[in-house]
Amino acid sequence: ECHPGGAPETVCKGLVPNHLVPSQTAASPYVLVGQQNSDSIELIIESSQNTPFRGFAVQAHLTNGSNGFNSAALGKFVPKDSNIHTINCFGQQENTITHSDRSDKHRVSVVWVPPEDLPKGTHILFVGTIVKDKKTFWTNQTSQHIIIS
Repeated sequence: ECHPGGAPETVCKGLVPNHLVPSQTAASPYVLVGQQNSDSIELIIESSQNTPFRGFAVQAHLTNGSNGFNSAALGKFVPKDSNIHTINCFGQQENTITHSDRSDKHRVSVVWVPPEDLPKGTHILFVGTIVKDKKTFWTNQTSQHIIIS
């Protein structure tokens, strides 16, 4: 049930791959980092331990002020290169990113554009799954909270 060309839209809710094995419970070697620009946020997925990964699926969500999120995926992703593409979740366009191939990756970067009507001061976070290999993946990985400026 693996998808070397990226996650299908069936993973939109929860971003859990159907790899027929459970998610890892140990600490993940991967981080999601959001860096604000004037009208967008650059999302970087990378390993804190130089451990390659093969797949991912990530969304942006409004936060509830704690570690949880309380919205459907929002905003739009703009891939910078061919190893990333978008999928459409919850009836919205381009609000989830995933890998385009299963090659080893050490770092990927993509631009996220918030909805035009999102008020300044809104808290968001990126939530995703990072796949090291078919049997090794981490779900519910989150970035730090980001305040839209």
